Amino acid sequence: MICLYVDDLLVTGSNQSEIEKFKHTMKSEFEMTNLGRLSYFIGLKFKTSKAGIIMHQQKYIGELLERFQMIDCNNA
Repeated sequence: MICLYVDDLLVTGSNQSEIEKFKHTMKSEFEMTNLGRLSYFIGLKFKTSKAGIIMHQQKYIGELLERFQMIDCNNA
């Protein structure tokens, strides 16, 4: 699977050798940097656990709460 957003590229799949082959081909055509394991992509945070990959927007939600001065609000 390949996800492309402007100049950010996310490559994932179940065949590691095919992923490496694809990355090598892309690097021969374009200037690229491999940032390693996925942690952030287009503002979303990803965390790996035993259950799989968890995606969340905790940072974005915190920024929204700060922007609207609701960081200390009572959520009850």
